[in-house]
Amino acid sequence: LGKMADKSNIVPVAVTPKRDCPHVSTELGVTTTQISNAFQTNLCHQCNSPDENWICLKCGLTSCSRYVAGHASEHNATTQHPISSSFSDLSVWCYSCDSYITSPSLLPYLAALHQSKFGHIMPGESYFICNSCKLRIRNGIRWKCQQCPDYDLCDTCKLAGKCEEPHKPDHTFLCNIDHEKPPTL
Repeated sequence: LGKMADKSNIVPVAVTPKRDCPHVSTELGVTTTQISNAFQTNLCHQCNSPDENWICLKCGLTSCSRYVAGHASEHNATTQHPISSSFSDLSVWCYSCDSYITSPSLLPYLAALHQSKFGHIMPGESYFICNSCKLRIRNGIRWKCQQCPDYDLCDTCKLAGKCEEPHKPDHTFLCNIDHEKPPTL
């Protein structure tokens, strides 16, 4: 069988994501619908590989990782869209920072990825995401579109008359006051 490798020199490595990436404030824009569609298709836009894909969190393009053909990195190089998330482990990478990153601003995107991958919201979460400003609202006024299957606005965006596709301005809304759900025992 041959000689077994000496594993006494293996050192565990932990990755600590960068918490102060300046790009999360300007480089996010993908919609929950784009995330859901990309996750269901899960093919690299260039080579059609279903393996080790990432989604650009700016435009929603799905590309393969450096371990396949490197199309996610190429997408960043040609578009300057630096932030993408892995379909495999839902980690987020910023090419401009050259680091894994984390930020409260990423939570709506990670929640949508989690929902697409596992079919339910992240454990312990009770909230909605405003389709216009992308804020994650735990408590407060929620405007739920009666025609669109998953379209919600926070009170600020509703009062400002915000309207994002596929929602139409003449759709009707139901107003709810959402509160964080207590844990079930």
